[in-house]
Amino acid sequence: MAEAMDPEARATSLADVTLKDISTRYTLKNELGSGAQATVYLGQSKGSGSSKGAIKVLPLAELEDDEVYEALRMECTLAKQLRHPYIVQMVEVCRDKENVYVVMECLGGGELFEHLLAKGPFKEDYALTIFAQVALAVDYMHSVDIVHRDLKAENLVFAAKGSPVVKFIDFGGASTCGEGGLTGLVGTPQYVAPEVVKGFGDDSPTEIPYGKGCDLWSMGVLLYVMLSKTTPFRAKEVDQLLKQV
Repeated sequence: MAEAMDPEARATSLADVTLKDISTRYTLKNELGSGAQATVYLGQSKGSGSSKGAIKVLPLAELEDDEVYEALRMECTLAKQLRHPYIVQMVEVCRDKENVYVVMECLGGGELFEHLLAKGPFKEDYALTIFAQVALAVDYMHSVDIVHRDLKAENLVFAAKGSPVVKFIDFGGASTCGEGGLTGLVGTPQYVAPEVVKGFGDDSPTEIPYGKGCDLWSMGVLLYVMLSKTTPFRAKEVDQLLKQV
């Protein structure tokens, strides 16, 4: 069981490759972003046929937390299964004595969110081009019973500068969806579906299962955001925002 494993064992269970040091396989370059537990760097593979990748670096100590480990395990498991032109491709998971390294395809075009901020609301024909790709990717994920659960403009990245191709990233909140459905408040408040937050704030909330439809709601919010450069639900406090939803 996961709770009986120490960080070393957990890192080994996640890794495709165990290294003495990451520098023997990749050169880590500039930082691309950071979160609560991990930092993402641009990486260059070594040897013949070297290529660039986005490498998420997570210290082994973070794997002591059961939730962090389970989220990373799920993310890696699902990302390895997915093969689609509009979903970022996982390359491999490495570990050394200090960190776990999740190596992904390098996408150089920037977040959809950044483009929206820079250019303002998208024209309908451009929004249609983007939204069609999102719809195809979601349809594929749902066909293999995977729900993303955090579909938003920040989790869609252009393949390269000037490219019209966008790809889904970040499967940290994703999950397989069986006959019993899903539970848990997962996602971004502005995009999350009503059935996901049902009961939030009640004295005795009950977790009512929900399904793949939560991604479809988030798609609707995304389309609204692309065409208006604003979200349909807005509030200063998260609890008020979720009540609106």
